[in-house]
Amino acid sequence: MYKHNTSPDGISSGQTSRNYLKLAVMAVSGLLHFASGAFAQSPPLQVVDVIGIPSIVNVNQGENFQVTFQVNPNGTQVTVADIAMNFNPDMIEVVSIAFAPGSPLSNFNQAVAFDNTTGFLKYGGFGFTPATVAFDHIVVTFTATGTGTSTIDHITTGHPKTLMAYFGFNVTGLTPSVEVNVTNETADCPDLGVNNGDPCILDGENGAYAACICTLLDCAGTPGGTAFIDDCGDCIEAGNTPCAPAVLTGSVEWVIFCGARAATVRFYEPGTSTLVATYSTTIFENGLFTIPEVELGTYDVLVKVDQHLQKGFSNVEIVSGPSSLDVGPITDGDLNNDNGINIDDLTILTTAFGTSTGEANFNILADLNCDGAVNIDDLTFLLIFFGQTGDAAPL
Repeated sequence: MYKHNTSPDGISSGQTSRNYLKLAVMAVSGLLHFASGAFAQSPPLQVVDVIGIPSIVNVNQGENFQVTFQVNPNGTQVTVADIAMNFNPDMIEVVSIAFAPGSPLSNFNQAVAFDNTTGFLKYGGFGFTPATVAFDHIVVTFTATGTGTSTIDHITTGHPKTLMAYFGFNVTGLTPSVEVNVTNETADCPDLGVNNGDPCILDGENGAYAACICTLLDCAGTPGGTAFIDDCGDCIEAGNTPCAPAVLTGSVEWVIFCGARAATVRFYEPGTSTLVATYSTTIFENGLFTIPEVELGTYDVLVKVDQHLQKGFSNVEIVSGPSSLDVGPITDGDLNNDNGINIDDLTILTTAFGTSTGEANFNILADLNCDGAVNIDDLTFLLIFFGQTGDAAPL
C-alpha cells in the first residue's frame, strides 16, 4: 500500500515544500512592493472595452440606423455585460434593442428598457462561461427625428450604468461615445431620392418639382456614366484596373509558445502620438496575422499582443495590395496589459502561485509557460523581464 509521507504534525512533505515555496515568493513580492512604495494588492483589471460600431453615424432626418455595441475583453474575462446610455431625444429615438446574434453573454439579466422622452436606454445579459475574445453584444436601432450633431453616451456612475463584470468584480474599461450627425438634405431628384445636381426647378406656386432630368451622374460627373470609386477611393473609368485594397500581413516570433493570442495594431502619424486607425486581429499559433482593408499611407505602427509588451515600428509604408510587417520576438509577462512588467503583474502571479488548471485562484494569464500550473518557472520568467516597458507613441 502506498504511504504518503507526513511531518509530525500531520502535514504532508509535499504540502510543506509547497508552503515554503509560496512563503518565499510572497517575501519577494513584499520586497518589491516595499521598493515601489506600494503595499496594497492591485484591484481587478478594468480592461474590458465597450465600443459602438460605427463610432460616427451620418444619417438623414427620418432614416433609421443601427449601432452595434461590441465588447472586447482584451484577452481577460467577462461574464456580465450591461449597457446603459443617454441620448438626445430631440434628435434621435430608439426603435428596438436586441442581443446581437451569437453574443456569448445573452442570458437574460435585465429587461429591455428605453425612454424616448428622457433619452435613456439599457439592456444586458450574462454568460455561464466567461468570454475572452471580442464579440458583438447588443444591437440598437434608432431613428433620426431632428437635425444636428449629438452623442450617445455611456452612463458610468450610479445605477443603472454600463458595467462589465467578472464574477462580481468591475472590469469595465473604455466606453467611448458614439457621434451622430443628422442632416436634412432634400433630394433634388425626388423620384430617385438622391442629390445628383440635375436641373430641377421648384414651382413656387404648388411646391412641386418640375423640369427634373433624373439621370444619375457617375463619380466623374457624367450623366449615365460608368466611372466608379475603387477600393482606394479613386474615381476610375470602367475598363481600367482598379487598385487592390491594402492588406497588412505580419508575423511575430513567440518566446514561449502558448497558441493563438488577440492583438491590437495601431497606426499613428509618423513621429507623433496622433492616432489614425486601430485594428483588432488574432496572432495565430504559427505567429502569422492578417488585417484586411487598412489605411494607405506611411505610419508609425504599434503592435500590442495580449500579455506581451507593445512593439513599435517607424515609417511603415502601406501600399495598395499586400504589405508585410515582421514584428520579430515579443516579450511576455505583461499580465494586466498596461505595457509594463511591474509589481502589478507580480501580484497577479503570486495570487495564483501554486495553483493548477481547475483549482481555485488559478489564473491562465499567470501561467506564462502554458504548462497548466503557476509555479517557480513562471515566476522566474517574469522576474527576468521585470521592470521592462513596451514601446509607445511617439516613437
